[in-house]
Amino acid sequence: MGHRFREDAIAYAQKHNIPVEQSKKNIYSRDRNIWHLSHEGGELEDPANSPNEAMCNGSSPRKKAPDKAAEVEIGFEAGLPFP
Repeated sequence: MGHRFREDAIAYAQKHNIPVEQSKKNIYSRDRNIWHLSHEGGELEDPANSPNEAMCNGSSPRKKAPDKAAEVEIGFEAGLPFP
């Protein structure tokens, strides 16, 4: 049901000139915060499916990532993160 509902919601938004980032080709909803970028929708509605490389926004797919670890340090000032 999730995939069809999403397509219907996108069609409704387009019909009523409501701006949304999603389309039938880019059906995922994304929620970004300091810790991660989550994806929902499309083939991910079935938990048996793995994420595809198009979901690697801000990161590299595992196949293209370097084999060595990297350390990232984030500080906070007045509640806002900075590198």
